[in-house]
Amino acid sequence: MSAAWTSEGILEINAKPVESHTSGSKEIPSNFFAQPGTENISAVVFTNSGTHTKFTRMGYQQGIGIENFDITRYGFSYYPHPDAKDPTYFI
Repeated sequence: MSAAWTSEGILEINAKPVESHTSGSKEIPSNFFAQPGTENISAVVFTNSGTHTKFTRMGYQQGIGIENFDITRYGFSYYPHPDAKDPTYFI
């Protein structure tokens, strides 16, 4: 995929489908759910979200230990502008 702005300031995105994924000597086709015979298959995404960070945040929100530390959340977020090429940073 490539993206560039035109001289008019409009973002043009050129996407090329990924045909396959390779790891070592193993190669598998891309876009599993578009392959024949997958019409009745669904996906379940699993996350083991019982992390130390989650429990720290839960305690902080309940007022436990708030005098000992500060919690700051930061990262990147979707930027909905139609000519945006990159996400937006938040803190």
